[in-house]
Amino acid sequence: MNNKLESNHAPNPEAMLAHLDRLFSWTETSYRNARFEMRFIDDSGRCENFQYDATDEGIIHAVATAVHHNELGFNCYVGVNPLRAGHTGCATDEDITVSKFQYIDLDSADDAKNFVRDRVIGAQPSFIVRTGSVPIERLHCYWELAEPTTNMPAWEENQARLIERFSSDPRVRNPSRVLRLAGSVSYPPARKRAKGYVDEVTSLVVIGSVVPNAFLITRLPQLPSVWYIS
Repeated sequence: MNNKLESNHAPNPEAMLAHLDRLFSWTETSYRNARFEMRFIDDSGRCENFQYDATDEGIIHAVATAVHHNELGFNCYVGVNPLRAGHTGCATDEDITVSKFQYIDLDSADDAKNFVRDRVIGAQPSFIVRTGSVPIERLHCYWELAEPTTNMPAWEENQARLIERFSSDPRVRNPSRVLRLAGSVSYPPARKRAKGYVDEVTSLVVIGSVVPNAFLITRLPQLPSVWYIS
């Protein structure tokens, strides 16, 4: 089955560009020669991986590839963290040596709809990718660090803290994780369509700015008060 034949939605390349630029523009000065990974998966499970230079030209090329694949019925994902310079092949956690973002996946959380309103006071995410709203609100939330960190064990510890605090997807904690690309059409598989999920264009919602690498969260009960990454 071709998802494209069933969908009345079209990808939004401007949102794709904004998402990728937010994720990787910092590498130009802080992590030169970096690359990033894009992954495209259709409803049969076929997966295609591509890698791009984290440059303006590379990002534009990635958007063009994403639009093409999305129009063919592929779901589109991006590796949040840049790959080490010179990397080839599919990324593993060992290929990630630096991060600029913490993130969580509320795709399956019942309380995603109330996340920003009720639970992020004092620690608003820098931006959110809204991956869907039917039958429930689904969000990918990102916190941008003021400076990139190479302390990946501490980074992973903070991922675990976020997961515990917000009851988010426990699988989304590793450095090489790919998440939904903003601006792409989300094509749910048959098992989710049976539960009421529908095709939707994902969107980018910019909320806050960066958070310091060492900061106090004073109004979030159950979350450790001090985060530190160096």
